[in-house]
Amino acid sequence: AKFALVPQVAAQLGAFGFTGGRLTLIAIAEFVSAALFLVRQTRSAGLLLVSAFLGGAIATHLQHGQSVLQPAIVLGLLWLGAWLRHPETLWSVVRT
Repeated sequence: AKFALVPQVAAQLGAFGFTGGRLTLIAIAEFVSAALFLVRQTRSAGLLLVSAFLGGAIATHLQHGQSVLQPAIVLGLLWLGAWLRHPETLWSVVRT
C-alpha cells in the first residue's frame, strides 16, 4: 500500500509527518524486513527488524495519541507465529 501510494495510507502517514522520500524509505524498510523474515537463514534478523519497525509504529501511534492496539497485535501475532512455526528462530542468531 505504501509503494502504491494508496491515498488513505498516504494521508494517514502524511499526518504523522511521513511524506515523499520518508514514505518510500518506510516502504523499502518494511519490504526488506519482511523478506528477511521469510527466508529461513535470515529469519532471526528479519524478526528483529520487523520488531523494531513495529516498535517504531507503536511509538508513532503513542506520540500522536492513537491506539497502539493494531501494531501491538501484529507484533504479538508475529512473535507467536514465529515461535509456533519455527521455535529455533527465537534462539541466538549465532549457534555455538
